[in-house]
Amino acid sequence: MNNKSPVLWLALVAALAPTVALADLKSDLLAREQEMWIGWGKKDAGPYSKYLDADYRFVAENAAPIVGKEANVNALKSHSCELGAISFEDVTVRQPAPTVGVLGYTAIADIRCGAKWETLQLVVTAVWHQSNGSWTTSHYHQSLISN
Repeated sequence: MNNKSPVLWLALVAALAPTVALADLKSDLLAREQEMWIGWGKKDAGPYSKYLDADYRFVAENAAPIVGKEANVNALKSHSCELGAISFEDVTVRQPAPTVGVLGYTAIADIRCGAKWETLQLVVTAVWHQSNGSWTTSHYHQSLISN
């Protein structure tokens, strides 16, 4: 048996560990984002109450930023739109620090605000951070991709 085999195996495992951890983080954060989107569609503040930190900022094109958890929960309860289908493409995650995850994706959402359903493509960046073992989000930015 080759004496280098265990050393090479350990080196391979060590090299792949961050990739596996990053893939797990991407999956976990995207599941939370999806839960929040579904909550938005149902005007269910549960996911927002669970995942938004106190100073959360929501920034969207052509709209004033909504600052603070309470203000965002109130905005959620008062919007007049409906969410049909939602899907996510081009999902990426960066982890600039062990307790910070920056999730990027394109959301393709069937939304009705008024009488007409539209399929919107939104480029999203969400900043998540971990504290006391749980992940919360502090910043969300979305930009509409022209139809």
